[in-house]
Amino acid sequence: MMDIRLYYEKAGDGEPLILLHGNGEDGTYFKHQMEYFSKDYRVIAIDTRG
Repeated sequence: MMDIRLYYEKAGDGEPLILLHGNGEDGTYFKHQMEYFSKDYRVIAIDTRG
């Protein structure tokens, strides 16, 4: 069995909206998008680099 750790941040309520960044970025890339979209959605920003 593998122990996988994945960092993510959540904000807001409602339908889920998942944000995935590109290579060379991290989860902080979505700071302003999270503030905006969390008014209407449950935003989940995943940091794929862990």
